[in-house]
Amino acid sequence: MKRMFVLFLVLLMTCGMLFAGGGGQRGDAAATEDFRFERPITWIVPWAAGGSTDIQSRKMASMIERELGTSIAVINTVGGGGAVAFRNLVGARPDGYTVGAVSPSMLLYKYTGVGMQDLAYDLVDWVAIFTSNPSVIAVHAPSQFQNMTDFINYARANPEGIRIANSGIGATWHAVALTLEARTGVRFSHIPYEGGGPAAVAAGGGHTEAVCNAVSESFSLVQSGHLRYLGISGSQRDPMVPNVPTFQEQGINGMWGSFVGVAVPKNFPPAGRAMIERAVRNAAATDEWRDFARDANFSLNFLAGDEMRSFLADLDRLFSTMF
Repeated sequence: MKRMFVLFLVLLMTCGMLFAGGGGQRGDAAATEDFRFERPITWIVPWAAGGSTDIQSRKMASMIERELGTSIAVINTVGGGGAVAFRNLVGARPDGYTVGAVSPSMLLYKYTGVGMQDLAYDLVDWVAIFTSNPSVIAVHAPSQFQNMTDFINYARANPEGIRIANSGIGATWHAVALTLEARTGVRFSHIPYEGGGPAAVAAGGGHTEAVCNAVSESFSLVQSGHLRYLGISGSQRDPMVPNVPTFQEQGINGMWGSFVGVAVPKNFPPAGRAMIERAVRNAAATDEWRDFARDANFSLNFLAGDEMRSFLADLDRLFSTMF
């Protein structure tokens, strides 16, 4: 376990580079031979359309439809930093026709979510993780802040004077911003939105001074000149945005990113679960998925089975010490 935890820390600091093309146990093909999906599947996305989780979920859903032999309807269910959707997934009938997107937010609710301490991540059955996303701090383009040093110095001199948009109280990007506070000894004003996409739009319009989200959620607004990146997680610069210095380069250690996966309610039909895991694994190995990840600024990662369960348990333990 000690070795797994060391590997996990490397993964966390590099935003998922450890498990590119990862392992885990394959679904039992023999167990799926007699199972058929006979009606459309609902895929619950916990945030608004346009965010990284939504974009990745819709693409993955469209790709695995072919192998599962049924259509998948992606439904955006906003509220509570993803908690409304997660509760819906936990309470869904385990009949094989409801699945949901999952992210670090589901591990954070019991630590950072007011009134959500009952939402343990293992109330659902995690099937696979299929991408990761570096975290970024971006500012409104006309901002006075040119780098993270400017940003942190101002925040230190003006407690709560910088408004940072996020994807919801208790959600991943709120927790990353809290981590930045803890690492630098400053305090921000945290402004929640219904997803990383809407948060980026708010900052790009000058409604907040900054946004904490994924590269993929703010990239188009950076390209259009509405936002500027100040820093990105990882031990090395990201090839998607090679001119953006890492937080670590700027003297801020311990920053982390996000990931996206799929989970099902407890007691989901085992054969159906095995089919979904196999379909996601196969889709994640295609050139189509690689091209999509490159064009949409996501990192290629796949994790399932025992490796995924160990990763989640270690991440949960780490969060328990941070918040």
